[in-house]
Formats: sequence, structure tokens, C-alpha cells
Amino acid sequence: MQTINGFIQNWLLLAPVLFYFLWHLVFKRLRIKHHLRSAIGQIKTQIKDELLKFVIRMNEFGGQIWN
Repeated sequence: MQTINGFIQNWLLLAPVLFYFLWHLVFKRLRIKHHLRSAIGQIKTQIKDELLKFVIRMNEFGGQIWN
């Protein structure tokens, strides 16, 4: 009987957490997809910016070598 009561108490403690996760997974899926898309877009633009900076630096460095 004690194990059953402990089991029920554990489930009562876990139920809000499980409900929260399920709510996030089911009802906020569209928002999560939108956030993922925007995050991927931000990462892509950051990579492009870094590549542009690198290319500009290499061009400056190359110009210093040739002149």
C-alpha cells in the first residue's frame, strides 16, 4: 500500500511537468518551427558575415603582399 501511495504521489508531482512538456510539444509546435527557422536564418547570416569579413581581410592582406 505504501508503494502505491508513493507511486501516486510521484505521479502527482510529475503530472504538471509532463503536462507542460506535452503542451509545449503539441500546441506550440508551429511557434517552435518558426523559431527554428529564424534561428537557422540568423546562423546563416552570421556565417555569411564572417565569410565576408574573412574574404575582405584576405584581400587586404593580399594587397599588402603584392604592393
